Amino acid sequence: MLNNHNNNKDKNLWRGRLSESLGTETAQFISSLKEDARIVEIDIDVVEAHNLMLHKQGIITEAELAKILTGLEQARADWRAGKLKLDPKQIDIHPIIEKYVIDLYGIEVGGKTHCGKSRNDQVMTDVLIYLRNQGLGLSRQLVELVQVFLDMAKEHTETVMPGYTHTQHAQSTTLAHYLLAYIDVFLRDLERLGQIYERWNKNPLGACAFGGTTFNIDRKYTAGLLGFDGILENTIDVVSNRDFALEYAAALAIIAASLSRIAEDLVVWSTYEFNMLELADNLTDTSSAMPQKKNPCPIEMVRGKAAGVFSALMNLLIMLKGIPTGYNKDLQETKPPLWQAIDTVGASINIIKLGMGTLKVNEKRMLELTRKNHITAIDLAEFLVMETGLSFREAHFLVGGLVQAAIKDGLQLNQLPAKRFKMICRDILDRELEIDEAKFKEVTDPKLSIMRRQGIGGPAPVETRRMLKDRQAKLAEIEAALKEKENKLAKAQGYFRQQVSELRLK
Repeated sequence: MLNNHNNNKDKNLWRGRLSESLGTETAQFISSLKEDARIVEIDIDVVEAHNLMLHKQGIITEAELAKILTGLEQARADWRAGKLKLDPKQIDIHPIIEKYVIDLYGIEVGGKTHCGKSRNDQVMTDVLIYLRNQGLGLSRQLVELVQVFLDMAKEHTETVMPGYTHTQHAQSTTLAHYLLAYIDVFLRDLERLGQIYERWNKNPLGACAFGGTTFNIDRKYTAGLLGFDGILENTIDVVSNRDFALEYAAALAIIAASLSRIAEDLVVWSTYEFNMLELADNLTDTSSAMPQKKNPCPIEMVRGKAAGVFSALMNLLIMLKGIPTGYNKDLQETKPPLWQAIDTVGASINIIKLGMGTLKVNEKRMLELTRKNHITAIDLAEFLVMETGLSFREAHFLVGGLVQAAIKDGLQLNQLPAKRFKMICRDILDRELEIDEAKFKEVTDPKLSIMRRQGIGGPAPVETRRMLKDRQAKLAEIEAALKEKENKLAKAQGYFRQQVSELRLK
């Protein structure tokens, strides 16, 4: 048995095998204290849950548990008050918390907190809890973002705008139809985050360093205390693998990609040349030299910062690809890219939500643009197939010729006179086609074109309203499932805190 616990304050109780301490430079190089600042209280929770289990299993006494819990709660209070400092002599948070209890109650008590666990399974537990909490928060943000898109779409089911492929006019659509495209994307993101939660809300604690422990521990009990839905069973898998980090980072990267594309649309469509949208003043900045400028800087940064999220995923993939099975210190480096990606995506969602919620839509300009650049050419081609018996390829070729002639004459497609239309048909098809001029103008009207495209998923107001109603219901289902998870965790946390309160020193 080691001597009086006061003497142990000067001993590094984690280096009994080694005769020298880590040098300052070496300790700093391998330290994760900066990243661990986010998980200090989670680490305290995990140690408390583990020691509640050790007492339940008869491994520590009630008196020892009371002191351990009291010490841990004092550490929590000191951390919140800024009194608990992250000792640079230690390389991560776990020995700092353990040493805090040892310094209070001696190694005879504090030295028992680590029975049946290792830093390897402990850090996995900390990180999974942190990611679980962050994932729920991110899901809540996405729910709010989708609702902003839904509310905006409901106001613009008949707001006609040009749709683009290759950044060229393609077909007329509506702003609601555009917004629905991203509503569906974000609903899939929410489903993806929900699946990740279900797959990874499982308890790693008790796997110990690699191959389990000879202590008679109860991993199901700690799973319940910490709000996990089950156990990550294979102890090698627990300490060796970080596919959860890859999966979560990939989900974040997918979200960032979508936000970046929306940001690109907002930047381009708010230019003088497009003039389809105007961003609120509080989402723009001016130039230090050019007084007239209204620069969409925050939106541009959503686009720019997405690169950091993608690099976080690549960082993890490259880091993990060559690590041998078992815990390796390299795995500590999974935290910085994950933290960065979480912060960036959360902030980017808020910027896009603010941007969309305060956006001014220039409906007149949007409609004006659809009346340019022959955007209803495909409507005319389809009409000719249905009305004249041409094959689609023939109609496609003919309308291409009509567009070429309109450009040459300085006209829009629907401005071609009937006589010119007949002449072009004769030149291209070696025969004339009869088409009613009023019908011709109706077919090539971009607003009427919207009304005709009522197929599933199309832009017709009747169809977009159906989709909006359906997506609102889906969002309600996702939000209900999210609330259920939050309530279940709150219930587990309530029971856990009650156990700590009852069993600590009064």
